[in-house]
Amino acid sequence: MICKLFIEEGEYVDIETKEPRNLLCAQVVWTPSGESEEWIGGFQTIEDAMKHYKIELKPKAEEE
Repeated sequence: MICKLFIEEGEYVDIETKEPRNLLCAQVVWTPSGESEEWIGGFQTIEDAMKHYKIELKPKAEEE
């Protein structure tokens, strides 16, 4: 699996700063630069990618 981290609003936050992050993962990605260019590969699971990028799932808002 290959993944790319975006510094934008998404389902994740940086573990240290709590800033929003968006993680996309796929098997193959075609970009204008070529196949899977600028994507990091070799992850077995999304959890492996989360550890690599030092992110965690965004906490769910508590219901009132």
